[in-house]
Amino acid sequence: MTNNFQLKKIFLRLLIASLLLSALIGIIIFLLGKFGDTEEKILATTLVFGACSLLSLCNASVYQKESIRWLSLTGAGLSVLTLIYSLKIIWANSDTKLTMQSFGSLVIWTVTVSHICLLLQISSTNGLVKKALGATIVFILTVSVMLTIILWHDKIANDFYFRLLGVFAILDVLGTIVTPILNKIQTAKHQ
Repeated sequence: MTNNFQLKKIFLRLLIASLLLSALIGIIIFLLGKFGDTEEKILATTLVFGACSLLSLCNASVYQKESIRWLSLTGAGLSVLTLIYSLKIIWANSDTKLTMQSFGSLVIWTVTVSHICLLLQISSTNGLVKKALGATIVFILTVSVMLTIILWHDKIANDFYFRLLGVFAILDVLGTIVTPILNKIQTAKHQ
């Protein structure tokens, strides 16, 4: 337990230091930069680094839960891959169709795992909360699969497909908002 705490502490300190450095670089560019190609790339790098750090933080939120630590580590790995892929696109101007499809898929699944990790912070014994959580995770995964399919097989995406995607996206958002509230209500009832 102490090693996990120390590891988390080190990770958080590195995260804060790197975000401060990124913010400082961004501020200097906004105040002193000429907004040429290099400055745009540096700003994009700063933005991507911040986003990937935020996603990693979401994944780290369930690292202490031994039964789902694998999901936390998977999410952190995906965040690192997303960062690396982003830097390749930004700095190497690599934007072929295959590269963009791969990158889009990577972003979808990085956000998906982070989203699920945030929801899995809810640990309830209440049956209703467990069902809401399970259904929400199914909706999240369904939206992610459907978006990934669109990236790779755009001809499949007809009007009905987009309508169905919209329905699952609404259910995803609804579950994401309602499940924590439902958990809070159920917890308050039993106190």
